[in-house]
Amino acid sequence: MVPGTMRGASIAAAVAAAAALSSGCEATYPIQVMTPIRAVLDVTRFRRVVIPGFVTSPHDPIDTNAEMVRVLRSQLRARSHLGVVAIEPVAIEGPQLGDVVYWRRLGEEYDAPLIVTGTASFSASVERLHIGRQIEALRLAPGQMPRASEAEDRTRFTFDARLLFIDGGSGATLHTLMFRETMIHFGNDKVFALSAYFEIMDRVLPTFTNLISDQVFDGTRILLK
Repeated sequence: MVPGTMRGASIAAAVAAAAALSSGCEATYPIQVMTPIRAVLDVTRFRRVVIPGFVTSPHDPIDTNAEMVRVLRSQLRARSHLGVVAIEPVAIEGPQLGDVVYWRRLGEEYDAPLIVTGTASFSASVERLHIGRQIEALRLAPGQMPRASEAEDRTRFTFDARLLFIDGGSGATLHTLMFRETMIHFGNDKVFALSAYFEIMDRVLPTFTNLISDQVFDGTRILLK
């Protein structure tokens, strides 16, 4: 058989197989599949988690410290077996992050919990874009002046965080998790900083949760019958 004939036979066989499936010889049906995903960190020895606060800047457009504590506690209450200790958020100073004695003393108050702290920064800046000026300049004859270009504002929101997971029994840092997310809103419509913060947190929370809590992935598979 010549090569062209072989290719023709293969195509015909594939078409016949597809026709057999579509004619009702085979049926497909979906099934739900629950896939367990183990947490990255082993936190089984902890019964509680304490999120006291973060190192933040007073120049942020929101109270980043309070919002970080609130969002992470809410996430852990919903998706973790750990009991979340409700304490008033406190401002953490930079040198405290590496102070083993400080974290061990805090851990003694709450029966050696897992402690989550770190640094967090959320900023917003407005940038003005001049549309079409560079393109128009290339088309002008020598000596011609470009017309005033249209301007459009965009707001850039940037979130940076370095989360520390600390053993409240020893004061030692178990793991560090870093985030950097940027979101841009175009147009002159006012965008509230807090809304942008929550939108960005929706992106990073799954990574945070999967680090210390077992999850179950609910998916669908298609089987032949």
